[in-house]
Formats: sequence, C-alpha cells, structure tokens
Amino acid sequence: MDHRSDLYSLGVVCYEMLSGQVPFDGTTTHSILYAQVNNPPPPLREFSGLDVPAQVEAVVSKMLSKEREARYGSAGAFARDLAQAVAGVWPAGMGGETAVVGGMGGATAVIGTPPGMQAPTVRPPAGPPTPPGTAWQPSDPQTPPGTVWQPSGPQTPPGTVLQPAGPPTPVPAYAPARRSRWPWVLGGVAAVGVVLVVAAVLVSLLLPDAGSPLEWVGLGNRVERLLEEGQAALDAGNYAEAITVYEQVLEEEADNVEALREIGNAYAAQEQWQQAAGWYERWAQVASNSAEARLGLAWAHYYAENYEEAIPEFSNLIALEPTNLEGHKGKGLSHQALEQYEEALESLKTWEEMEPTSAKAKLMIGEVLRQQERYADSLSYYRAALDIDGNLAAAHAGLAWAHYYTENYEEAIPEFAKLIELEPASVEGYEGTGLSRYALEQYEEALESLKTWEEMEPASAEAKLAIGDVLRQQERYADSLSYYQAALDIDDYLIAARAGLAWAYYHSQEYEEATSSFNRLIALEPAEGLMADAYKGLSYCYAKLGLNSERIQASEEWTRLSPNDYRAHLALGWAYYRNEQLHDAAGAFEASVNLNAESADSCRGLGFVYYDLEDYQGAAEAFGSWTELEPGNADAYTRLGWAYSKLKQHDLAVSAFQQAVEIDPTQSDAYRGLGISYYEMGRFEDRVIAYESWVELEPGNADAQSSVGWAYFRVERYDEAVAVFETASQLDSQNVSTYLGLGRSYLALSDCQRAVEAFDRVLILDPDNQEAQVYRKQCP
Repeated sequence: MDHRSDLYSLGVVCYEMLSGQVPFDGTTTHSILYAQVNNPPPPLREFSGLDVPAQVEAVVSKMLSKEREARYGSAGAFARDLAQAVAGVWPAGMGGETAVVGGMGGATAVIGTPPGMQAPTVRPPAGPPTPPGTAWQPSDPQTPPGTVWQPSGPQTPPGTVLQPAGPPTPVPAYAPARRSRWPWVLGGVAAVGVVLVVAAVLVSLLLPDAGSPLEWVGLGNRVERLLEEGQAALDAGNYAEAITVYEQVLEEEADNVEALREIGNAYAAQEQWQQAAGWYERWAQVASNSAEARLGLAWAHYYAENYEEAIPEFSNLIALEPTNLEGHKGKGLSHQALEQYEEALESLKTWEEMEPTSAKAKLMIGEVLRQQERYADSLSYYRAALDIDGNLAAAHAGLAWAHYYTENYEEAIPEFAKLIELEPASVEGYEGTGLSRYALEQYEEALESLKTWEEMEPASAEAKLAIGDVLRQQERYADSLSYYQAALDIDDYLIAARAGLAWAYYHSQEYEEATSSFNRLIALEPAEGLMADAYKGLSYCYAKLGLNSERIQASEEWTRLSPNDYRAHLALGWAYYRNEQLHDAAGAFEASVNLNAESADSCRGLGFVYYDLEDYQGAAEAFGSWTELEPGNADAYTRLGWAYSKLKQHDLAVSAFQQAVEIDPTQSDAYRGLGISYYEMGRFEDRVIAYESWVELEPGNADAQSSVGWAYFRVERYDEAVAVFETASQLDSQNVSTYLGLGRSYLALSDCQRAVEAFDRVLILDPDNQEAQVYRKQCP
C-alpha cells in the first residue's frame, strides 16, 4: 500500500462533495465492501443532479480506478489535471474513450466518451525498421505498450490531447436552472488538500526518515514528473527532447529501468542503432532477466550490422525464453548476414518448426539455400511459402531467380511477371524478365524489359550493360557501343562493360580501339576468367593488325590462364605458324587436338605444320581428320590430296582431288593436283582434261597455261601446245619451263627458227640449262 490509496480516498471525498452521496453504498458492511471491489461508481453527472463538466468527471473517475497503477502517481498530478478540467480543458490522456495512464506500460482506465467528442482510433505499435540490404525483414514483434519497439511515425498515442469535434452539448431548453455550487466545491477540495499537506507535515516531524512533506504527498515527485514529460515527448515524436528528459531521470535514479528503456527506444526510432544498443545494454545490465531488454539489444546490434554481437544476445534471449520466435529468427538472420549459412539454416528451421504456418520462415530458408547455390532445394521452400501466402512478393522473386539459375528460364518468366503484378515498381521483376528472355535468345522481348528497367533506374550501369549485351548478340555493334560507354560513364570499373565495349569494337572492325579497350581491361586486373578473355581478344586483334610477335605474347598469356581451353592453344599454334616457328606450332596444335579432337580448325592447323615439316604421313592423317569433321569442305579434300601426292599414293590423291571438285567445281588447286597425279600415273589424256579445267578457271595464270601446254605436248598436240605456250610467255616472260616447252613444240613441228629463238630465251634466263643446249643443237 502506498500514497495512491490516500488518493483513492480523496477521490471518494471528491465524489461525495460533488454528488452529496458516497460512490458505493449498501445495506450492510459486506455489501459496501463488495461494491468497492467489483462495481464501478455510478456516473457522477447522472447521480449528482449537477452540471458537472465531463473533464472533472474524468479526473474523479481516474482517482477511483480499481487498479492502483491507473490512478494518479501523485497529488501534484491530480491538482494539475483538476485545474485543467475546471478550466474546461481535457487533461492529457483523457480525450477519448480510453486513456492510458501512469506512463508507458501503465494500466488502461476506461471512461465514458464525453458528449461532443469522438473516440480515438487505437493503433498497434509499428515493428522494427527494415534492415538495410536484406531481401526480407523480420516480422513485427507483438510489442505491448512500454516495450522496445515504438511507432515509427506520427500516431494518436496515449496521452494525446484531443479537441472537441464540435461545440459542447448545450443544456436543453426545458432543463431547470441550477445554482452553481462550484465556489464551495473547489473550496472544499482545496481544504482537503490543505488537510493532507498539514497531515504530511506532522508525519514528517514525527518520522524524519519519511522524506519531505511534498514528496510524501507526491507534489514534489521530480522523477515521476520527468517520466511523464519524457513519455509526452516520445508520443509527440520529439525524440531529442525525450532523451534529454530521461537523462535527467537517470541523474536522480541511475538505474531507472523505464528511462533506460525509453532512451534506447528513442534512438531506435531514429535508427541510431549504435546509440540504441548502448542504452539497451545498460537496461539489460539492470534487468538481467528481462527478455525485452535482450530482445532490444539484439535487434539494435543486428540493425547496426554488428551481427557477431547480435548472435550472443539472441542466444541469451533464447536461454531466457526457449520458445521465443524472435530469438531464433534474429539469430538465423544474423548468421545469414555473416554468410554462416549452415548455422543460419539451423536457427531458421527451428523458427519454422515453432511456426509451421509462417510463410516468411520458409521464405528465409529458401533465401539461404539460394545463397548456397542449392537452387533445387530452395525451390520447394519458396513454393511452400507461396502455398501459405500466394501474394508474398519476395517468395515469387526468390522462386523466379531459383528457376533462372537452374536455367529454367521459361518457368522463371511467369514468376517475374507475378512479381511485377504484385509490385509494379519492382526493378527486380523487369531485370529478371529481361535476362531470362535474353537467355532464351528472345532479344526483342528482352530489350523491352531491360529498357523498362533502365527507365526505372537510369543511374544503373548494370541495366545499360545488359542492353549492350543484347544488342551485341543481335550484331548491332554500333548501338551496343553507346550503351557500354554509358555504363562505363557511370562506373568506370565495371569490368563486364569494359569487356563488352572491347568486343563490340572488335566486331565493328575497329581493331585499334578494341586493342586499347582490352589492354585497359587487363590493367583493371579482373577475375581470371575475364583476364583470359581479354588476352583472347588481344590475340585476335593483333592477328587482324598483323602484329605477330604481340599476337604470340597475348596467345601465350591466354594459354597460361586457360590451359584447358583448346581455343587458346589453337590461337597460339597459328601465331607460331605465321612466325614460321613450325615445331612450336606443332606442339600447340597437338595440344589443341588433344583437348578437343572435334576441332576441325585444330586438325587443319596441324596438317599444315606437318606438311611444311615434310611429315606427309602426319599431314595426311590430320587432313583426313579434317575431312571427317567437315565432309563438305572442298579445301580439306584438296589438302588431303596433296599429302597423298607427296606420299606417291596417287590413287588416293586422285580420289581426294575428285571429291574436292565434286564439292566445289571452282577448286582450281584440286585440278592442278589432279593433273600432277594423272601424269605420275601415265594418264596423259586425263591430265589434259584436268589442266584445261584449271586454265578455264584461271586463264590469266601463266603456270596453268604452261601446264596445259606440256599436257598437249605429251599427247603430241603440238599446235595447241605452241598456242598455249605463247600465251604463257606473254603472261610471264621469265618462266624457263614455258620457253623450253615452246622450243620443243616448235622443234616437233620442224620450225627450227622459232625453236632456236625459244631455246636461246631459255639460255638467257638460265645459261646452264643443259636441256635447252641439247635441243638447240638439233637445229642446223
């Protein structure tokens, strides 16, 4: 029992003074006591017959509250409210149907709604603010008044002074005039107050340890007054003022739990999490067994991104209350933020077991599994979350991305569409749709979604990069260049954009610009895969620019970074080949073939090197593999024919050459090879036909004309031989073989004069030519 019992007694006296009757009456002592405990007092204005203001009635009703905590904390507070009520002003917290009294955490006193007033809407407190950078935030804890989390925006908190919705209810015209009793009523109340003060003074004189008289009656209770002021400041959203007031409380009472808690709440409401954590920690030290204190401290550490400090506090909360959902939830989210995925799953699954109908618990498990790249496992949790709440946008997003990363793009698209339906401003929805369409090579549809993303997020370098990539796939290189450059204008270190720009330049045949961009990319020291791609690009650019030494260096770096990429060895092989490093080239081509025996270009390169090294058997095998991989390639059969020709395997050579001309009748080198093989086989007429086809394809080729001339000579068609030799000599006046054939043809026709002229021409070009000397002597 404390001074609030006396305030109850004062309320009884006030009620009797205003009504002329006691608030609780009965025929026996027992019935009076029962009414005191169980029955509300009769409405004062109806019972008294006086025109008692509603404000005064509310003050008296508060003093007669059954619960001690619902009454005034001090006589001073009562005196202030009574003065306001007499003046016609509603005291703080009494402007509606319910009034919360006694500060945060106090009991609720139900009073009648005064005439002309509207009952306020009571709204539950908001939950903790959203943690930055998370796909989903913990659900709002069910927080009773006076605990950690406070409304984040302006509301109608307990204690708000409400103004009447209209003028006061007038006295009916038929009501009898009443003589005011207020002067003697107030005088009586004041007299009672004086009596209490005198009694307090006497007690203080008799009992010195009881404190000052003002403190004993509550008029001078500074701590309680400051707590009320602090609560009022909090309710009004004046957090800095509230903190100042509560700090004054702590100057009086260093361990005042309410002040410690509310300072933490004030900082939390402003999202100043480090400061909030410090005050919650002091609260937890004072109230070591308070689950609320541990909860506040844990979440404050979480939102301050002090996850390693949050985890033990959530563990302390769980130790105090093993079934506390917030503890398991917060611990799981903290482990997730630290990328401690297995520990996160353990806590989140405990949350799910405790709350099996929670869509958000299943959602968060799906998110952790997706971060572990366990996409197939995450799918079932996302679906389970959507079975509970089909409009949970975050679950649609997670399910869509899980489909995307498992390359189920057609299933991802409708989930992204549902996300956009639920959240039309969702950038993620358009991004995912665009990337999925891109993966399906639906480039126009992809561009539509990606450009919407860009419009919604014009400062996004990634959006411009994605558009550039799609345009490059469409071979719209000039258009892609502008998007890549725009991405780099936003983020000059966006490596993928730098790579895209370089390749766009390459395909636009701007090789010097491409070379510069690839070198810039290498200078940024990207991941190994992109570094290899940059050297690949450089290798191709140097090949186009004819810079073979630089090409070798770039290809060697590419091979070093990607030793299992056959294309790197292939590029290095051609670089060595062009630089006439034949043995090095052979090694590179062999490595390429070993890595990918299906690479026709690798077999081709290896065949060229072996042929130049005069390893004709090796060349025949390599060219043979080339024809098997590309059976419709006439060049492959022509090269194979020449390898067989060098091996004196003329039947095989003829077969290969014939296959070449069947595929491509314009394959002049195949006709040349046929002519040689027919000659070696003694098939001179066939040789004529082959060479005639060659001449027909290349009439300006002196070698072709000379070859057909010799074919005519061999079959004794001397006139035709002379004609083509003459043509050949006009095309190439330095060809010894042409003049020798011309001389022999004239000699066969017995035209010695022209024969001598031809042989003399041979000896001018080649004075030691014994064949010309011998045949010239046959002419007189």
